Amino acid sequence: MNIIFGVFFIENDFLFSNRNDLKLRFIYFSPFSKFNLDIDKDSPGSIGKWLGFKIVNSYMNNNDTSLDQLIKEDFYKIFNKSKYKPNKK
Repeated sequence: MNIIFGVFFIENDFLFSNRNDLKLRFIYFSPFSKFNLDIDKDSPGSIGKWLGFKIVNSYMNNNDTSLDQLIKEDFYKIFNKSKYKPNKK
């Protein structure tokens, strides 16, 4: 299921989007995320936060950097240098 969520965000250009409606669907607290697909009821709420955590965690594990350096880094570089690959579970 993890790969479905990651691919969905990338294929729909949601990963770096700042659209307000996406905050309601994927960031704010809710019982489930709103993909507008059959999997909605099976998806956790606030999945955007979880995905962001996974990307940053992968970045920190794959790069010799401090938290101060991370905060100053460009978000595109964080994603690209993270080498994040969703699990195929």
